[in-house]
Amino acid sequence: MEITLPSRPKKTASSGLSQLCGACSQLQLASLLAAETKQSDIGPVSNYSSPDCPFCNLISKAIHLGWETPPNLFIQSRSPLSTKINGHIHHPQPRLLLAVDKKPPGFHESQRVIRQIDRVKNRFIVAEIESLPQKDAAEPAYIVRRDVKSGIDADLVKSWLQECQRHKHSVDDKKLRTESKKVLFSNGGFRLIDVQDECLVLQTDENCDFVALSYVWGRLSTILRRNKEKPEEIPILLTTDGNLGKLSVPKGLSSGHVAGTRIAQTVQDAMDFTRALGQRYLWVDTLCIIQDNKPEKTRLMGLMDDVYNNAVATLIAADGNDADAGLRGWGTRTPARRGRPIEPSTIIDDGQTLTISLCPPSLVEEIRRSKWNTRGWTFQEQQLSRRCVYFTTEEVFFTCVDGQRRESYRMPPLESKVELRTGPPWWAANLRKDPNPTPYHYLGNPATLNVQDYQAAVHEYSRMDLSYPEDALNAFAGVFNRLNQNKVLGIGQTQGIPAEWMYQALLWFPSDNGCKRRVLPPGLNVKFSTWSWAFWLGPVEFAFADSAWLSRIISLAPSKDVPLHVAIPSWSFANPDGIITTIWSRESWKPAGKEATDNSSPPSPTKAKRVGSGKLSSRVSTETYLEEGVGVDAAVLRAHQAPETLVAGELGFFAPYLAAENVVLKKAPKKERFLVMEVASGQNGEFRFDDENEDEMRQVDEFLLVLAAETVQDAALQKTYSVFLGVVTSEDGSSKRVGLGFVYYPADENVEKPSWGYKQFRLG
Repeated sequence: MEITLPSRPKKTASSGLSQLCGACSQLQLASLLAAETKQSDIGPVSNYSSPDCPFCNLISKAIHLGWETPPNLFIQSRSPLSTKINGHIHHPQPRLLLAVDKKPPGFHESQRVIRQIDRVKNRFIVAEIESLPQKDAAEPAYIVRRDVKSGIDADLVKSWLQECQRHKHSVDDKKLRTESKKVLFSNGGFRLIDVQDECLVLQTDENCDFVALSYVWGRLSTILRRNKEKPEEIPILLTTDGNLGKLSVPKGLSSGHVAGTRIAQTVQDAMDFTRALGQRYLWVDTLCIIQDNKPEKTRLMGLMDDVYNNAVATLIAADGNDADAGLRGWGTRTPARRGRPIEPSTIIDDGQTLTISLCPPSLVEEIRRSKWNTRGWTFQEQQLSRRCVYFTTEEVFFTCVDGQRRESYRMPPLESKVELRTGPPWWAANLRKDPNPTPYHYLGNPATLNVQDYQAAVHEYSRMDLSYPEDALNAFAGVFNRLNQNKVLGIGQTQGIPAEWMYQALLWFPSDNGCKRRVLPPGLNVKFSTWSWAFWLGPVEFAFADSAWLSRIISLAPSKDVPLHVAIPSWSFANPDGIITTIWSRESWKPAGKEATDNSSPPSPTKAKRVGSGKLSSRVSTETYLEEGVGVDAAVLRAHQAPETLVAGELGFFAPYLAAENVVLKKAPKKERFLVMEVASGQNGEFRFDDENEDEMRQVDEFLLVLAAETVQDAALQKTYSVFLGVVTSEDGSSKRVGLGFVYYPADENVEKPSWGYKQFRLG
């Protein structure tokens, strides 16, 4: 029998207030909202179905579902705030969390994709309920709920922008951006929309401020690409060599100025909102880049990091499926937003009068269910923007590196000592730090970025969609430029992997939820190499990042400062003209670094010796570690020569390897994607094929040793392990990557080391 919850409350004639039913009156809501409490099992959802009870109706509004067998309902109170008063941490203004023990149909998981930080597996949060502060409340209201009207208050958004511009991080950031802004406005100027004169202008003034737009284009007809399914559709205006002159005169971008075309609604709204912010210039890709001018498109696609980083703010049209969706809540667009009225419920509990309301969803929840968040091109636009203004379904959010602002709450000042959870609620009582605060991850000062930032960016980007598969690297170019320390090598040469992080970023693998080869249309001069994640269509993960496959005793090595001893001295790349550039993999492999260790501080005398049960300390030099720990002849590696010939897209390097006859791969005891990997000399581990379906990609000729290290454990438990790439080598000597694996080494020093071979590889 399906359980249907009520939809409207009733009031008693005597008091004019809604009374709690018998079940809800037992919950002691006033106490729960006064201080944090642990979870309680409060019985089946069906117990909370009184049409006269305001709390039952809140439950009904939050869940909107029925079950054949009603799940149990759980309640606890958690505060989104942490503040220090007189040296003690307090958590004021707790909220009620309601969860069920069965996953509701269509339940949207807002936590991280790889591992579940909140390890409570059978609690599905269906509601967060807050108590609205009373005017005579003894405690200060750190955050105050407010109504969100159907129309956007542009002055409120403008005040957020001005507050951010006055803050220290904005002053410091301005100094860092001086050089990138010069690049942007050089070479003849930078084209922008003048929203006051409604036309395109070519600006050469490096001090010119501008707003940028990030939006979903969709399948609308344009003057260069008609929608064949809707031939009657009026095409959207783009800038071309042919119409540039018309669009560059005052009123050139006024509605209807160019006959037979129209400006997309989102672009129109962005022009109007830019004016409302007190800004004069706006950057929109389809109008500020000449779409049929290939040299200009190529140049500006390579400057996306500079474009969005130098924008005063980026307007993000997060609601809607195409460029006609507009900025929700702005202008006269239909349908208009409903807004988020508070809709309070007033109840009496234990003699106290409480005003409670469902909390509005967080920015993370709003963005993760948006079409905008699925697109490859929009991914980098958010990552590269200093400030973002998100137009979601019913609310506007503002984010910068120092925090978040939103219409539905008045928040503490940016310099406040109050820590505020801005992401979705979580159930685990032992977790205090917000695990999922925002979808906004600004890749700011390149000097502060590292390989972990790169891996996180690829992990998210690989989950995005692209209309054209050949854009896999183009749409990532801005992020790559920000992270790439070696400015000599471009994204095509390194296939999207910064050369200085190759030894770690090369160790990616397809996620369990599936990948397949990226199929490119015929006739394109585009190539993705098997050693790059760009070769694959679908989500990827990394060995040295928190992953669903490798144990944390391996994956956490960088974060625990455990040295990774790289067995490949250098990487070589070729440009389209065949000119080869060689990059050392680590400082310790450079001729001057022969005696250097891979650690920032020199090893102590005790750590440079064997420790524990005869194991080699990880704090010795790479050459010593490879020789004594895994049996590699470091002298052979140091004497290697760079390849003499290489074609663009190939990765050249000299490496130790194991021939296929020295390794056995067999099915794991459980039905997992990985295979058991056994080395003839006694080392065991696991191996994964990149493609588990195609026979061509399920053969291995050689297992290339990339690095060796110690596991992240106490000295008595530490184990040495090696990480390998599996490759197939053709008759012409070139190889293709087919998988990734690792093995552990026995602690017994008398166990034979692997039989290593050594040669030059060309991985394509």
